[in-house]
Amino acid sequence: MMMMMMTMMGDDDNDRYTMFIVLYPTGTISEMGLLWNSLDYISEKQLFSVSLPNQANISFSFYWFVLVNLVIWFPGFLKMYRYMFIQRKKALSPSSSSSPSLTTKKLQ
Repeated sequence: MMMMMMTMMGDDDNDRYTMFIVLYPTGTISEMGLLWNSLDYISEKQLFSVSLPNQANISFSFYWFVLVNLVIWFPGFLKMYRYMFIQRKKALSPSSSSSPSLTTKKLQ
């Protein structure tokens, strides 16, 4: 879907580096909401969980894996979102196209 939207808008860098402002939080909130809503089902059915005793002598709870994932996801989202804004600023700044790159400066 993103590729179709990009094709309709063209190859303008401004569009590409601006679409994430709405799309990234929307996708993250949707995925986190789906995981949150599925926790009851995962717990009830014991999906993808392994309990003791078994041949490998390990246990794994997919329910707790999803919970930990949800806890880690939010700070990770904030870090990535901030990074993407920094990259957007670099890509859309007028000085980035006229100044030589860092690698060119190192070679001289």
